[in-house]
Amino acid sequence: MKKFFVVLALSFLFITIAFGQKTYAAEVTPSIYLNGAKLILSQSPVIKDGTTLVPVRVISNSLGYDVYYSAQDKMVTVTDATTTLQLQLNHSDAVMNGQILHMQSKPVVIKGTTMLPFRFIAEQFGLEVKWNSVTKTVHLSSNVDTNVPSSGENTKPPVHDAPDKTVLQDFVTQSDHSLVLSYAGKASYSTFTLQNPNRIVVDVPNSNFESGFNGLVNLDDPATFAGTIQTSHPLIKQIRYGLFDEKTSTIRFVFDLSQNATMTVRQMNDTQQILFNFTAKPASAAKYKVVIDAGHGGKDPGAISVTGRSEKSFTLAVAKKAQALLAKEGNIEVLMTRTGDSYPTLSNRTNLANNKDADAFVSIHANAGPSSAHGTEVFYMHGNSQRLAKIMHDNLQTMVGFNDRKIKTASSM
Repeated sequence: MKKFFVVLALSFLFITIAFGQKTYAAEVTPSIYLNGAKLILSQSPVIKDGTTLVPVRVISNSLGYDVYYSAQDKMVTVTDATTTLQLQLNHSDAVMNGQILHMQSKPVVIKGTTMLPFRFIAEQFGLEVKWNSVTKTVHLSSNVDTNVPSSGENTKPPVHDAPDKTVLQDFVTQSDHSLVLSYAGKASYSTFTLQNPNRIVVDVPNSNFESGFNGLVNLDDPATFAGTIQTSHPLIKQIRYGLFDEKTSTIRFVFDLSQNATMTVRQMNDTQQILFNFTAKPASAAKYKVVIDAGHGGKDPGAISVTGRSEKSFTLAVAKKAQALLAKEGNIEVLMTRTGDSYPTLSNRTNLANNKDADAFVSIHANAGPSSAHGTEVFYMHGNSQRLAKIMHDNLQTMVGFNDRKIKTASSM
């Protein structure tokens, strides 16, 4: 299960962040190579002030990382299985796994497209970057082949030999919700599953697309060699496809699942079709663990209100109310960092969550500041906590009706 960290603040501290946007003209269009293979890019990178900037889609589609964008915060979050990197438009500081890093070049918007500093991102995710100023090319190298449709899907598939390439014709969802991949020639395939989020990957080696594949592929336009197939299947959000490995001509399909599911495959050589069926896995009986942290406590009273009430007493009252409500849910186990007027250290609080393998950590605070500042705000630390933070904030805001100070990343605290 994914872990979430959220700080809820009923805040009286006013912060205003202004975002400016500039547009730039492209000077040259560099090419990018990964482990010696040229990346097929749907949008062109540019060089600005000596820095190669690439569109967000290059980071997600070509390098295989998950990318999220918050229009409210002008925040781009890039993640893989172990690293979360956050970059803010027109800001030179980034946050990687909670650590603040300085960038020589800021993320910017160029002609309506968000452009990111390529070398900085690649190096944070362990790629070696070399620039050839003569040929205007960027060369990336890594220990694994990451030219895949999405993060984590970079497991190298087995190489299959075939005398001629398989021509993939179309991929359709039938009325019984089975999915059929039609092809011409002799086809082989391999599959594997990935979690967080749930995905099933199918690799078809020694293959290429038929022009007009699903009405999406144009053999004269390499930008169409990767894309998304929409499906009405109740267990599948979408099907992504792309050229995984040029050397073995392996085309990869990734089924983004709406819930955990298993897949069965049947190949019908007489009709030259591969049939995919999906079955939902039963929901786990395991409970979600939620740690509720009442801020401050004991020797640390926290902020003092105009009526003389301490923050520590307020946060404990709110925490106990939340505990009582969540205890009514059969699939949630609630853990409290404190239930009385005690003072757990900051490390004690987070260690409780980590040692119990908690799914969410929610810390409650009531900040004090100038009288001009008031309202409700929710902070989150990692990109995968953003959705939870928004759900909490929207529901809380509906109930209390205070001034809406939005959700923010922990880096802005």
